[in-house]
Amino acid sequence: LPGPLQPSACGMMQGNSVFIYRIPKGEYAMTMEFGTITRDDLPELVRLQIDLIEEIRDETGDDYFLYDTERASEIAEEIASIFDNPRKIIYIARDGDCIAGFIAGEVRSCFFPLSKAGPVGYIAGAYVRPMYRKKGVARRLEEMLVRFFREHGAAYAELGVMSKNRLAKKSWNSLGYATFRELMKKKI
Repeated sequence: LPGPLQPSACGMMQGNSVFIYRIPKGEYAMTMEFGTITRDDLPELVRLQIDLIEEIRDETGDDYFLYDTERASEIAEEIASIFDNPRKIIYIARDGDCIAGFIAGEVRSCFFPLSKAGPVGYIAGAYVRPMYRKKGVARRLEEMLVRFFREHGAAYAELGVMSKNRLAKKSWNSLGYATFRELMKKKI
């Protein structure tokens, strides 16, 4: 594998597409499992989605990211929709009982209807807990998602990033993404 992730002696495990990797972490290596989410992961994944929203809000100062905590169940419903849609997937990185990070994506039509690009992979969200950053977790999750996109006929991967979210832009740039269009908003 490219990057800092190296397969462990365990290699691949049977079951729910779980891959075990050893990730260097200071003086020691931690064992990280990568795989698809299960329904049991929904409560923690909702918490991670909220952590992502709060981090974006705090970094950008944008009130667009104020939210109603009582509507968190809607996030769970949206996440659960992947179980019924073969063109959507969420991969997670797990460190023991803790979900260290996730990446969510779907294969959909290109935004430009006349394009010969065909379907594109859209990264709907990604987040790695701060203590697991700069250890190759996001890179490994992104590699898994890109493989899923290719298997479903996509030639491009796209995502949206908030213009003031410097950390996300730097991370995505390091993975080979570049700005090719921008969205604008206006409060009305």
